[in-house]
Amino acid sequence: ADVVFEAEDLIKEIQGGADFATLAEQFSEDPGSGKKGGDLGWFGKGAMVKQFEEAAFVAEPGDLLGPVESKFGLHIISVEDKRGKGDDLEIKARHILLKYKPSADSRDNVYNLAYDFSQDVKEKDFTGFANENGLKIDTTTMFSKSGYITGLGRMRMAAQFCFNNEIGTISDVYPTPGGYIVFQITDATDDQTKGFEEVRNSIFRTLTKIVKKNQAWDRAANIRSMIETADDLQTITEKENLILHVTEDSLAPKDKLPDGLKRDKVFLTEAFHLEEGEISEVIVGKQGCYIAYMERKSSYNQEDYAALHPIIYASLMNKKQDKVVRNWVRELRVAADIKDFRYKYFRDF
Repeated sequence: ADVVFEAEDLIKEIQGGADFATLAEQFSEDPGSGKKGGDLGWFGKGAMVKQFEEAAFVAEPGDLLGPVESKFGLHIISVEDKRGKGDDLEIKARHILLKYKPSADSRDNVYNLAYDFSQDVKEKDFTGFANENGLKIDTTTMFSKSGYITGLGRMRMAAQFCFNNEIGTISDVYPTPGGYIVFQITDATDDQTKGFEEVRNSIFRTLTKIVKKNQAWDRAANIRSMIETADDLQTITEKENLILHVTEDSLAPKDKLPDGLKRDKVFLTEAFHLEEGEISEVIVGKQGCYIAYMERKSSYNQEDYAALHPIIYASLMNKKQDKVVRNWVRELRVAADIKDFRYKYFRDF
């Protein structure tokens, strides 16, 4: 309840003229965006949790939304801009995240309830007993020994329990950030075998990406064929209803791209190989297709390189040494045939 009042107070402050970014830096509990004034950059459908997305995508630029509840807590959302249409619609927004903070007593009470259930249900029907006690039952997708469980995150000890016990076995209590879980092993399959639904969805997602990538390349190639000089860039982007992104006065390989575009290593590598005044062919990056124009290019500073060379060399050597040690330890573990029984004594936190 306290967090709801806190969210309502913040909304009133923003409506009264307070700066959203300043309040986000002070109060947001999102470790990623909070320190950036709540800035989430540009994002498309599927990037955010369902409740956040449903609220943000029907709003208009300038709207203030909230509090919007999700599994992460309460969101106050400021929609700043929108671009694209249909499946390509993207939103630029900021948010303030306020997390629920259960008291120690309430968390202890929930744990005791979960513990009593885990003990009592071992001699009863899991589903029936859970329904009698008003407890939520959910089924995970298939997961591997690595311990990443969709919707729950990484739970190594819980995964070890499941892989070391028979179907039907009921676990003790495993804590999660959102509460406590008792597992019952309901199915197992060979490591190389996936369920039909999982495979179908995976293939659909892969084919969708391929189709969209091919469509993007076809459109980019058609546009590139119309560009003869740098002056054509502005004219054609306006005609084709595209956005021409222009960097700041200078751009280094480690810098961010303009207008909230995600950093794309493939694009940056190809762009920095261009000569001054050169227009690239279609660059197929990880985020999409690009056409780049190198307006101005300066050579590296020999003095700066000489000064940074020892630091760069030491950093690369440390990375190489760490990689060698990790591979060596991995090989030792495989050869040692160690059995992991930590799941019997520890829980994930």
